[in-house]
Amino acid sequence: MLCSAKQRIDQRKNWAEFDTGYSPNDWSGIPYSQEIPYSFRVIHAHDVIPHSPPRGYHNYRHHKSEVFYNNDMTTDDYIECDEQESKACSDQNINVAFNDHHRYYNVYIYRWGAIGCTGDPVNPPTTPPKQA
Repeated sequence: MLCSAKQRIDQRKNWAEFDTGYSPNDWSGIPYSQEIPYSFRVIHAHDVIPHSPPRGYHNYRHHKSEVFYNNDMTTDDYIECDEQESKACSDQNINVAFNDHHRYYNVYIYRWGAIGCTGDPVNPPTTPPKQA
């Protein structure tokens, strides 16, 4: 339930999610999978953000259901993990990198966003185009 709007959320997709601090059965007293039945995280290989904060910090962890690309994300070769913090998905990687966080589905997200999500998302310019 989205409290302020009093609307029910029944689907959620997230890319590079931080550890949330909730166990799978501790989300406003209602099991997360019941509250949002269609929910998953998409993680790119060695992305650093899903490993923040580090394991053990106030028992933070992810909700279950992860789609893990242990590659450059230019193919549809991925692994689905339905267990919370599965070693078959992103938890298998102890070496993390910001580069994988900045590039999802062959798009340099931060650079493309900086130019207003226009132009070529695969090879955006490193600086925004000059305004006329």
